[in-house]
Amino acid sequence: MKKVDPKKPTTQKIFGSVINEDDASHLVGGIVEKGFTERTLKIPTTSFSAPRPTVLPFPVARHRAHGPHWAPKFGDVRGKNDHDGEENEEGDEDFTGMDQIGAFAKPVERKENKGLDFSRWREIVASDNSSVPYKREESAHKLKSTSNERKAVAEVSRNKNNSNERTPDKYGKGATLSADGDAKSQDVSMEDRHPTLQVNTQTHNIFANKTDARFDSQEAEGRQNASSLESEIDAENRAQLARMSADEIAEAQAELMAKLNPAVMEALKRKGQEKLKRGKSSKSGSHQSGEKGSLLDQMKNATSQGTRRNVEDDTPKSSASTGVWDEWSKRVESVRELSFSLDGNILKSKFDVPKSGNISTYAEQNLSERDYLRTEGDPGAAGYTIKEAVALARSMVPGQRTFAFHLIASVLDRAIHNIYQSQLGCILRSQDRHGFNDWEAIWAFTLGPEPELALLLRMYLDDNHNSVILACARAIQCALTYEINEEFFEIVERIPTLQRDAPTAPIFRSRPEIEDGFLHGGFWKYNAKPSNILPFTRDSLGNGESEPTIQDDVVVAGQDIAAGLIRMGILQRIQYLFETEPSAALEECLISILIGIARHSQSCAAAIMECQQLVQTIIDRFTSKEQMEISTSKIKSVTLLKILARFDKKNCLEFIKTGIVQKVTWHLYRYTSFDQWVKSTNEACKLSSALLVEQLRLWKVCVQHGYCASYFSDLFPALCIWLNVPAFGKLTENNVLSEYAAIAKEAYLVLGALTRRLPNFYSHMQQMDEGTTEEAENWCWAQVGPMIDSALESIRIKEMPLLSRLFEWQNEEKLNGDMQDSAISPLLWLISSIMDMLSAVLEAVIPENNAELCHGSLPWLPDFVPKIGLEILENGLMSSDGVAGSGSFVECLCYLRKINQQETSIASSSCLQGLLRVVWCVDKMISLANNEPRNLLEYQSFTREEETLAAGILHSSLPELTTLMTSLMESNGSEWRHMQSIETFGRGGPAPGIGVGWGAPGGGFWSKKLLSAQVDARLFIYLLDVFPIVSVKDQFTTEGMNSVIQKINSVMGACLLLGPMDSYAVDKLLDFLFQVPTLKYIDFSIRQFLNLNQGFQEEDYVLLSDVLASHFKKKWLSAKQKRKSAAGDEKVLHKNSKKRSVLLDTIPEEVSESKCLVAEWAHQRLPLPLHWCLSPLSVLCSSSHESLDFIKVAKGGLFFLLGIELMSTTLPAESHTPVRNVPIVWKLHALSATLLSGMGIFEEDNSRDLYKALQDVYGQLLDKEEKVDAKKLKFKTDIHENYSTFIDNLVEQFAAVSYGDMIFGRQVGVYLHQFVEAPVRLAAWNALSNACALELLPPLEKCIAATCGYLEPVEDDERMLEAYCKSWVSGALDKAARRGSASFTLALHHMSSFIFQTCSGNMLPLRNKLVKSLLRDYSRKKQHEVLFINLLEYQRPDTRSEPSPSLKEGMPLHSRDVVNRLQILKEACEGNSSLLSEVEKVSSVFSRKQHVDS
Repeated sequence: MKKVDPKKPTTQKIFGSVINEDDASHLVGGIVEKGFTERTLKIPTTSFSAPRPTVLPFPVARHRAHGPHWAPKFGDVRGKNDHDGEENEEGDEDFTGMDQIGAFAKPVERKENKGLDFSRWREIVASDNSSVPYKREESAHKLKSTSNERKAVAEVSRNKNNSNERTPDKYGKGATLSADGDAKSQDVSMEDRHPTLQVNTQTHNIFANKTDARFDSQEAEGRQNASSLESEIDAENRAQLARMSADEIAEAQAELMAKLNPAVMEALKRKGQEKLKRGKSSKSGSHQSGEKGSLLDQMKNATSQGTRRNVEDDTPKSSASTGVWDEWSKRVESVRELSFSLDGNILKSKFDVPKSGNISTYAEQNLSERDYLRTEGDPGAAGYTIKEAVALARSMVPGQRTFAFHLIASVLDRAIHNIYQSQLGCILRSQDRHGFNDWEAIWAFTLGPEPELALLLRMYLDDNHNSVILACARAIQCALTYEINEEFFEIVERIPTLQRDAPTAPIFRSRPEIEDGFLHGGFWKYNAKPSNILPFTRDSLGNGESEPTIQDDVVVAGQDIAAGLIRMGILQRIQYLFETEPSAALEECLISILIGIARHSQSCAAAIMECQQLVQTIIDRFTSKEQMEISTSKIKSVTLLKILARFDKKNCLEFIKTGIVQKVTWHLYRYTSFDQWVKSTNEACKLSSALLVEQLRLWKVCVQHGYCASYFSDLFPALCIWLNVPAFGKLTENNVLSEYAAIAKEAYLVLGALTRRLPNFYSHMQQMDEGTTEEAENWCWAQVGPMIDSALESIRIKEMPLLSRLFEWQNEEKLNGDMQDSAISPLLWLISSIMDMLSAVLEAVIPENNAELCHGSLPWLPDFVPKIGLEILENGLMSSDGVAGSGSFVECLCYLRKINQQETSIASSSCLQGLLRVVWCVDKMISLANNEPRNLLEYQSFTREEETLAAGILHSSLPELTTLMTSLMESNGSEWRHMQSIETFGRGGPAPGIGVGWGAPGGGFWSKKLLSAQVDARLFIYLLDVFPIVSVKDQFTTEGMNSVIQKINSVMGACLLLGPMDSYAVDKLLDFLFQVPTLKYIDFSIRQFLNLNQGFQEEDYVLLSDVLASHFKKKWLSAKQKRKSAAGDEKVLHKNSKKRSVLLDTIPEEVSESKCLVAEWAHQRLPLPLHWCLSPLSVLCSSSHESLDFIKVAKGGLFFLLGIELMSTTLPAESHTPVRNVPIVWKLHALSATLLSGMGIFEEDNSRDLYKALQDVYGQLLDKEEKVDAKKLKFKTDIHENYSTFIDNLVEQFAAVSYGDMIFGRQVGVYLHQFVEAPVRLAAWNALSNACALELLPPLEKCIAATCGYLEPVEDDERMLEAYCKSWVSGALDKAARRGSASFTLALHHMSSFIFQTCSGNMLPLRNKLVKSLLRDYSRKKQHEVLFINLLEYQRPDTRSEPSPSLKEGMPLHSRDVVNRLQILKEACEGNSSLLSEVEKVSSVFSRKQHVDS
């Protein structure tokens, strides 16, 4: 091997320039992968220095971290100290100079990242202001290690260097001392960690992190967290001891003994023993301090206490969510060590660092073998971690950069597809997800803040190699989950009843507030504010504002990757790439990226429109290419225009005025005959079909906005090609049936949109409004007739070869064989679009009001109405004989709806929905035109179909519709649980992607399964019109009651299923739920439960219906009120002034809902939370009362909640109804929230009785909880972390206005139940004691739920027992004892049982403390003598017996037991003579009492 003089830096030819390696090391990506051929070239005569710009648009590239070179790269090297002087002079900048000492270098330990800073990630992603983070302030106190610490480090380092020994941590790596919580941290690799030194090291680490946390008072925080710091240090020490061998431990002990004074050692031993005792006696609910998340927990606790206010976060934080978040954080952190192959699969590499054991498998041979596989062999064989791939992407070799982006794209694609194919449910249910199949964690880590993927992708989209740009663009496309999102939206486009899309921007819920009763289900918000999306310019900065940095862009990308890319200027770069004549593959990829960004939100769509000439550049490329040629890029270009037009009516109008719509839709005129199209090649048919479909959709969007209706006259001849019935034989022969059906379906959907522009048929249909402008074009009725004829010819399904076989659905094997044909679903979509068009026509015929009726009947009936009905019956779409199993098309669709193929199921449900709408309209029109009773002789000349039409099509099809209704009620009753399990950490998904990229299993809110359930819910709404609830006064049958209960249960399940695109459907469900007939059945159930005879009057039902419907619609369906910015000043969106940040919390929506065909996720509440029905009881908490009607709302809420609770008890026990699944903690909280504003709800006896009955029902549920699994009432965990504030306000009201009201007292007393978590019980007791309201509680026998729940298990919480004792000693329980209040009973029971029965060894100090306090109180207050004797004689009741024994008298205590208890009192005195004398007095008093009793 040729020797190289180490003094001579090698030179290489890079990008056509000859430079040396010293200079190359400073260039972006200037790292050459090991193994690639290097050529030593002559040193140029003129040297030059590396470019050093003062301001860089992006950070300088970083080196790869795949592993160090432990062997010299070149030949023999000189001695170890030959070039020490050069090395010291060159410092850190001489990378190539390290070759000389490579042979003598010790193994370089890989730096350990102590863990993702997930607390900062939550602030970034979930922050309400979601703004560019404030720059971290420098800590006021810099960390300085003491001289002793430095000496200890140096001493240990010298010892271990001499022995060449190393004790790795559990990851086989050195320790990491992080002095900063950000990415900029100083890693110190230590050879060993001595037990003595370990304390200093851990303390240094913890305080370093706390410095970054910027607490308001470091001293106060130090006092608060002293115990947690000690426990964390102790756990770390124990972990280190566990890793040390016995010899090492003995050696360390000997070293300590030699260094320390024996007296000091004895003192330390005593102190350690005392700490050990205290640790055993104290029970803490916190996590073990040795875990990675312990410091994170401390940070979160500090945040909840209000000590950290730098970043406002609306995401609710509680102890439960903290524990769940810690578990999720561990899953994400584990991804750091995973290696991936080039195809995105996870490799279980033998080179992985072991997580346990004292011997590391990291060896020089292993790394050499891995490097050989990566370079000479298979580059992906050994795999790359995510961060290694990111580092490789910064290489200066274009091939390596391309390889890295291919690997990143493969990992992203593999992860999102596995997530989408997983079972729909909660991401927290991860018992079966670990390491090698936890794709949710892989996706979240890759898009998370640590890899900084968005910054990398944006940087290398500026590369000067086409292969790198293409690979980078494909990685961006995968990060935006383009393919899966478009697959979802393709199905949404086919559903006729869905007129609006939903943005894909990541979202989170707003934080619950006490003013709303802590009720969850707040307004959704976007992770990234729209003001932070658009790139900043110097002109947009206000006075005193600092210029945004690259780190700000990275933070926004951590909140929302699409928003971060836009902020980094990706749109301008894409426009430039379009202008440079990109390849077809790159052009297609770039348009796909724009589509993904456009679907993100209205702000991103506006950003695309505002990017100068970007849209025009795309249109120019669309028109400049071969006119007749159809490419994928053209299809996607039309799709992009359609999305932009959907988001804003102004965009649509601009496209029309500038002629863009005409330019991109000219292909609609291209084909003049069906044969011309079908005779082209199969590939041409597929491409032309896709293009025509997108062009028709663009036209439909224009029509929905009120434009382009006049285009129909010119396009009608071309549309007839697709509207007429084709030759199915030719389509099947050429295998283009699906393509034809797709075009025809879109044509009918366009006609449906045009039909909705028709004026009412009976409102002077021939006359058009003279004031109609271009923006409100109307279609005329004269053009409707031919369209109806074409539609009726197309629904003759018995003449279609493929659909005709569906009538044989009873032959399941044959039907399953036909279902393998992919043309079934397209034909079903075609039928559904035809039905949508026909229903739109019929709805335009139905009179808008009764004024158009003549004597209650229609003046005349259009001929096409009965014609449509007869065609439906004659073609077997609906049954005409009223017999189930007659083989109608409806029964076939009901069967297809249940099969596993989701798209076929959705298409079948859409067909059923359209068919029901058409039939319902036909029946209504026939009934309005035929109000006069007919003679039976008139029907004798009718055919069977005509008789069915006259009698009502729905009436004849009741058997098959009843079967469908039953199936849908079962579906709604079970599918709602999937929707409720999706929301994670108060957000749609844990990742900052878009759409499916939110990272929820199964796709979350964007899953096909959920979409299918929502379509079924809409179908169920139409069936409710077919099967209405009819109530006859005082004639409620058991069968009718069961039917109503099932419908109510199904309606509530459907309400939980529907999302923001279905607000109208939820509105109709609420109307059904609160209609007068439904309320009558609810009233009947309540009267049966309360044994009442008289119910409400008719006007009372009407008033109750209006109050409840109005409240629920306003609470859950109304959009958030937005502040309007200055008129016409759009630059306000670009500003980020702190003074005006309140104006940027929401997206200013300048257009009304009618001008936007997109249903925003933000600023609305759907989907509803599980406890949405409890909102009427929390309305009293709200500070924004419109009027005094909120009392009526609360009373109506009591009526409704009691009714549905009673109805749910009649359903089978295995039924998981929404009402039953609302946690009991939320139900009890809602009752308390009602009283937060006083006792106004108790003004009427009726509402008072309802409230008490609801308390009894919830008490029974609480008793059942005890028997099932003893779930805790976690008010603080499940509702809000500051629940003690709620308790204080409630008790304040109780003490001020209740005057000991029993019902109010029962509600307050429930917080003393043993199921309630200890902090809430303590808060309730202290609040009652401070308000002098302990005596106002009712007796324990009258409290909510059984008494055993308040008594068992015996209290063992130290703070609660001390609170009982404090109230006893202070005299706060004196009146409670005289009144027999539950407060005295609880204090007596728990203190007596703890002191004399349940106290164990480690609780003896607490017992002694309580006894001493009670004896001192006994000695000072003679009036407490009776209380103390009761405490001594108290016998713990047998709570297992039914009914519970009397708590006042109890069982007589045997004298021997009294003697034992006196002995316990003496032991607790611990030799105190004065207290022992008091015990003797107690003994004499008891003896006298016993003598008197005998």
